[in-house]
Amino acid sequence: MIRVVCIKDVNLKLPSGRPSKESTELFSHLSTLFDEQKADINKSIEEKLKEHYISQAEISTKFRADVVELIDDKINDKINNKADNLRQEIKIDIKNELTVVKDQLTEISDNYNTRIEQCETGIAESKRLIDSITCKFNAIENLSVDNTKLINEEIGDRIERMNNIIAVGIPEAPGENLSIDERKKLDRAYPKSIAYAPIGSSELSLAYSNRSAVLFKARLYEDCLLDIERAFKSTGYPDKLKTKLLIRQSLCLKALNLNSRLE
Repeated sequence: MIRVVCIKDVNLKLPSGRPSKESTELFSHLSTLFDEQKADINKSIEEKLKEHYISQAEISTKFRADVVELIDDKINDKINNKADNLRQEIKIDIKNELTVVKDQLTEISDNYNTRIEQCETGIAESKRLIDSITCKFNAIENLSVDNTKLINEEIGDRIERMNNIIAVGIPEAPGENLSIDERKKLDRAYPKSIAYAPIGSSELSLAYSNRSAVLFKARLYEDCLLDIERAFKSTGYPDKLKTKLLIRQSLCLKALNLNSRLE
């Protein structure tokens, strides 16, 4: 304000017309005052602008903070709403899944119980079958033991009868005075004695020898030779009877040779 008054005073003092030395000095002083006033004005403007900028910055910062807070609140509200909705959806999905799982577990449990019942039934049937088979095997074993005992007794009786037949001394060459019934009995006796005689025993060799005599009398020379050979192969044939058996063998061979010549 002081500088403004000074400028007005200087303007009043400036004479009109051609500038003089005094006017030049005044003009110079006026320029200086203008410069100082300009500097003050610029400084004042800068301070005002600075204050304005600071105020605007504070306002902008506060506005930004308010906007950010508002946005955060909106976002949080939306997030919370979405979270709540998501929680509800998850709860519903979990409930549905649990229901499905429960139904599946119930079905599995029912199937499992059914299979257990079937297995128990099968085991019971198998046990009954095993018991039945065991009883049958026991019966077979008992029957086998009984039959073995009976068979052994039968074989013993037959061997004893065979020994009695051999001990009686069936004639090696039945005479022609034997009746037809007696010959039939003898024909049945020889096969029985051969069947009952143990393999390789003296009884078996004697049975073959005795039957060879019957075959020789019946002129069945080839069969007679076979029985003579069987008698020699069986162990235990009495040495005292071998000569007679060899003579019979020779007679069979001679008879076969004669027959072949006649043919």
